[in-house]
Amino acid sequence: MDLKKRQKTRTIKCKDNGRSSDAVSANFVLGCYNKSGIKPCSYCYVDRWNRKKMYFATNPDDILNECDKWVQDKPWKKIPNQVGKKYYWIDIGCSADVNFTWKDYDWVYVFDWFKQHPKLAATFATKFVNSRLLEYSPEGKIRCRMSLSPQCLVDKLEKGTSPIIKRISFIPKLINAGYEAHINLSPVVVYKEWWKDYIKLFKQLSELDLTNVKLEVIFLTHHEETHYRNLELWSDAEELLWKPEWQEVKRSQYGGVNVRYKHQYKSKLVAMFKRLVDDHLGLEIRYIF
Repeated sequence: MDLKKRQKTRTIKCKDNGRSSDAVSANFVLGCYNKSGIKPCSYCYVDRWNRKKMYFATNPDDILNECDKWVQDKPWKKIPNQVGKKYYWIDIGCSADVNFTWKDYDWVYVFDWFKQHPKLAATFATKFVNSRLLEYSPEGKIRCRMSLSPQCLVDKLEKGTSPIIKRISFIPKLINAGYEAHINLSPVVVYKEWWKDYIKLFKQLSELDLTNVKLEVIFLTHHEETHYRNLELWSDAEELLWKPEWQEVKRSQYGGVNVRYKHQYKSKLVAMFKRLVDDHLGLEIRYIF
């Protein structure tokens, strides 16, 4: 079965964001499945609509032109914010992993467009190490946000992705190649003595020169439909992800009904996580929720 479908996308609007980026582009690629049609990450929202294919946009120029239209209404020079000081940053990989799809899409074309744009820069989060990135010269206009979690979580929740030790060691290589490198701690999943595993992770990171590297921290958001679909293939994952006694229903900014840690409990978790970062890592947190 061919899991890859190339088509002209009609959804090309660039939308405000304000967290991982100033805005999010339309999807150049949608989906992230292996040859058996199984997603690597059990918590991924893309599978919420039970898609079983990856979609590749054949009209990237339409998407990029919408990014350009979006920025024309913004003040220039940019008013600095937690996303960035000089450029407006556009997230180009919200519904797919750029590195995972590197061989299937002309990401260099997309990178070049942003590198040449006077006001815009591109950002994406990844769970994969892709040495081909090091062959490109981003000149500070591409930000790679390396997603990290304790390896014990990766083994259960992100099967088939790059090992954490390889992701960590790739961060200095990205910086040396001219990328902006940030760290995406997402999703933070709570379980018995979860903080001890994060302390171990932070100690690994503290051995590196992470000057100018910043953090974004996102606690788990899950979904009831995803939970029931996961039970057949991801029962071990759902033991971590589905905790009704700790969670409550909350509607997202895009209208979806999600399950998140209860408000008062999460406030305590956020405060605790900030202390862990201060005590064991000392990097700036761009945002945490």
